[in-house]
Amino acid sequence: MLHEEHGGNDEIVTIGLTHRDISTSIHGQYNYGIMGLSFRPGDACVVSTFRLKRKDDLWKVTIHKFLHSRGLPHCK
Repeated sequence: MLHEEHGGNDEIVTIGLTHRDISTSIHGQYNYGIMGLSFRPGDACVVSTFRLKRKDDLWKVTIHKFLHSRGLPHCK
């Protein structure tokens, strides 16, 4: 849905914010809880406050996911 919101403009990244839990299948686990999810590269990401220990860290997770959407991988 977030991908479709901006009409295919590659210059725009849509960031969804939620307080609900987000999970995915990763590392052999079916329901692995995460703080955010992003297309890499892509035009949309979603960030959740559900698993944050400190709500002040929301900006860190949001920037992290935004940079993934611009194509940056995790550091080695």
